[in-house]
Amino acid sequence: MGLPAQPIWPPLIETKRHVGLTALANHRGGPRAPDAVEQVASRARRAEDAGFDVVSYADLVSGDPFPPLVLAAQATDRAALMTRLVGAFGRSPVHLASGAAWVDRVSRGRFILGLGASLRRATRERLGYDFERPVARMRDVITVMRALWGEEAPGAERNADGTIRYHGATLHLERASVDLLPTRRLPIYLAAAGPRMLRLAGALADGVLMELTTPSYVRWAWREIRAGAAEAGRILDRFDVCVQATFLPPPRTTVPVTSTADHIAFFVRHCCDPEFAHTWDYGGLGAAAAAVREAAHAGDLGRAEAIVREAIFPAAAVDCTDPASFWRWIDGHVAAGATLLAVPLELEELTGITPREVKRRIAQPTA
Repeated sequence: MGLPAQPIWPPLIETKRHVGLTALANHRGGPRAPDAVEQVASRARRAEDAGFDVVSYADLVSGDPFPPLVLAAQATDRAALMTRLVGAFGRSPVHLASGAAWVDRVSRGRFILGLGASLRRATRERLGYDFERPVARMRDVITVMRALWGEEAPGAERNADGTIRYHGATLHLERASVDLLPTRRLPIYLAAAGPRMLRLAGALADGVLMELTTPSYVRWAWREIRAGAAEAGRILDRFDVCVQATFLPPPRTTVPVTSTADHIAFFVRHCCDPEFAHTWDYGGLGAAAAAVREAAHAGDLGRAEAIVREAIFPAAAVDCTDPASFWRWIDGHVAAGATLLAVPLELEELTGITPREVKRRIAQPTA
């Protein structure tokens, strides 16, 4: 028996988009932080008060973002809430659907579910398992969740007792059910870097989450997203493209943010991760990333780090000592089609620029 169809949303007016800001509410101080609970609530309130549109929480591979987002929901009134992101393959889609519904209920319809496959290396090292066929599996996960939430989901069937039966490419469930339903059709954003995941997002999701971007990569990603939507016969509606900035803090900052040295290591790893090959190639940094990989594989880490500093940072990172660097990142990404800008909660301390100044700039872009 098929599931009931949902109303079709109106078409997307692509000539004018609202552009918003998001910041992470993750606590600082690692797993032993004694005030972790208080930090999440206070950071969420601070983000909303500062003018951020979305309060996000990341699972960082080894965590559960849903309880912290319940805290953030209780501490805020207006801001949307989002997982940026939660790993889709280390959890059953039943548990993902339940956790998302609970946050959506507590927040009274303010939740966005950001999903990601994560990296094979990270899941193997931190969670102890491998995954294959990430695009097919993500399609299965989304289909099962939509069916559990009572929506139309091709391939899913409802048993006589209301449970869900689904035999997909990577998931097989006979009697799946969930303990709670969200307040409305819950938006799903996919972390995507390559063309197949971007096209899947265009076909099934409501937005994408991206990092290490340049404006040229965002323009290419939009082409793949639209192609996926066209292949699925879908009209994109209010589709979001969230891009995350990498901020290089001043050398002697007291702001508790990721250090430049950690960012360098992060970029070196991601130059070597095959999942990000398209990000570098279509972002105009393919040659630099290849040089980083070559140096890293040869064991010359110093050379790899120097290439990141000299060739990749100027194009893909924000230098907090140079406000013009931040405005170039903002203007370039908004012009390329980004609709949600992920920046540090400590933006003003790092750059002297407030979130409200950014939003004024976006509302009245310079020539």
